[in-house]
Amino acid sequence: MGRLVSMALGLYRQRISVQLIVSSVLVVLLTTALIELAILAFAYVVLRTDQVDGIDETMGIQAQLAAVTLASSPEMERVATGNATANDHGALSFKLFEWVQNGVALSPEGLPTRLGDDPRAALIDPEGRVIATTNARWAMPQTNFNEIGFIPAQIVAERALELRGSPTAWNKTYVLDFAGDTLAAAHPVITEEGFAGVLIFQAEGDYMFRRSVPRYADLVFLAAANVAVLTLMVAPAVVVAIPIGIYRARKISKRLERLSDAALAMARGDLGQRVAITGEDEVARVGQRFNEMVEQLEQADRSRRAFVSNVSHELRTPVAILQGNLERMRADAARPDGSPPDPATLEAMHQETVTLARLIDDLFTLARIEEAVFEFEAGPVDVNSCIRHAVEGISRLAWEQGRVSVQSVAPVDLPLALAERARVQQILGNLLHNALRHTPEGGLIVVDAEPADDVIWVSVSDTGLGIAPEDLAHVFDRYYQGERSGRHAGGSGLGLAVVKQLIEAMGGTITVDSTPDEGTTFRFSLPRYHENR
Repeated sequence: MGRLVSMALGLYRQRISVQLIVSSVLVVLLTTALIELAILAFAYVVLRTDQVDGIDETMGIQAQLAAVTLASSPEMERVATGNATANDHGALSFKLFEWVQNGVALSPEGLPTRLGDDPRAALIDPEGRVIATTNARWAMPQTNFNEIGFIPAQIVAERALELRGSPTAWNKTYVLDFAGDTLAAAHPVITEEGFAGVLIFQAEGDYMFRRSVPRYADLVFLAAANVAVLTLMVAPAVVVAIPIGIYRARKISKRLERLSDAALAMARGDLGQRVAITGEDEVARVGQRFNEMVEQLEQADRSRRAFVSNVSHELRTPVAILQGNLERMRADAARPDGSPPDPATLEAMHQETVTLARLIDDLFTLARIEEAVFEFEAGPVDVNSCIRHAVEGISRLAWEQGRVSVQSVAPVDLPLALAERARVQQILGNLLHNALRHTPEGGLIVVDAEPADDVIWVSVSDTGLGIAPEDLAHVFDRYYQGERSGRHAGGSGLGLAVVKQLIEAMGGTITVDSTPDEGTTFRFSLPRYHENR
């Protein structure tokens, strides 16, 4: 018996056809159970006896949602830390007035619902003092909660202060109490800093209602009768469900087997494998996604090969120049009348060494970012100083190589950015070298910056060749530039990819705007530094 059960479980786990057949039978059984539950629910409503009193908890839900809204405000965070000011209390009172006048929604997406007649609201801090109110005669500011002019409001405030966010015996986080036609509700305000106080609502209205208690003996008899009747109906339904389940299971199973065979072929290296798409259901969508994935893998494989070829070329060129110059210098030194190295030769070798170092650094940076081991030491950074340093570092080279002028028009009073100085200089260096490669002789490169909201925008503009509209969406793709290495001589296609990765890792964004034969502007943002963070 145990072996049969084990085999059955094995078939269920390994064959989706068996799972679909079992599912068809379970649908019949669950439908029967739902019918039974529906009948019992109907009987629960119809078979009623005694009526008992209850309290409408709408105001408690409103107090809960309002307290959650207050918890996210900076004023309540300062209340929680004991740093609130009179202005904070005033702002909180204004928010209470809005709720009293307009009401509070019963859900985050709902419309405001009024609290009732003569609505009032107050906010008390963790020590029990009133710090915000909509009615000073009812709840005087800076007085204790036990001086509020309604005893049930005092009771719910005291209870909410005791609970400090813990649920009540009814598993509610709000507290209700009433006297006559007036109801009071209280809910704790919990911020990220901790317990910040208690919000109190009070209003008049008809908050009492009647609810029914079912006759359980009648329900038990009705349930037993229904089980007997439904059991007689289930047997033929199961007999019909099994062949239908087998038919549907075989169709879906064949489609999944084709998808499995294609995946196996792809795993063995056949990236030309595709799945025939039939229908519009989930299996068809999986097949379509599989085909798209294989196409992307093919594209990635082509891009990888092109990237390796391009990087190899970029590495080979400076190495060949260095090797040739070194061999010539060694041959000159071997002659009896050998002359010292030519300064121009040394300068050319130095430039090729700088090119190699920049390429290797870009490769290393990308690898560390992708491996999630790249760490930033974010802190206050003087963006203007970084811009000035980057401009000074490239301006002489730009002028000597192509009479290109590099200037900074960034204001000197820029606020500090929250970033890592070395990475900001690396970003500026890559953008400036990229602009220099694409700016013809006599051109101009300008660096500008401006603060906006909580970020600082920095732009690098040139009067170079520009970028074709169809290429703009791909300028930050490391492989795309590699595939089109002949488009701009001297570029490996890594610099802009590194720039994008570094900026996004520091919480910024980058955009590009270009007009062919007129110039290009790269614009990136860095978050501003705030001392209170």
